[in-house]
Amino acid sequence: VPNGQRLNREAKQFTTSELDKMGYKQIPSQANFIMFDCKRPVVPLIQAMKQHNIHVGRLFPALPNHMRLTIGKKSEMEIFLSTFQQVMA
Repeated sequence: VPNGQRLNREAKQFTTSELDKMGYKQIPSQANFIMFDCKRPVVPLIQAMKQHNIHVGRLFPALPNHMRLTIGKKSEMEIFLSTFQQVMA
């Protein structure tokens, strides 16, 4: 379990760092997911990510521009980030 927690923490730090570099701010979280501001309505982004076989969290009506992202393995987060950049272009 400690190794899994460490790997999850590292993947989360990697992901939040990359999102920061892209200009996307996150809501601080101690959980195994993050919420970050996509700067535009998230529903079309959720649908676009799904077309690339990447499933992210549902819409939170109070935060219509925020995406909920569960943290996976670093390799999975790299795929997410690459696809997210394509979808946002």
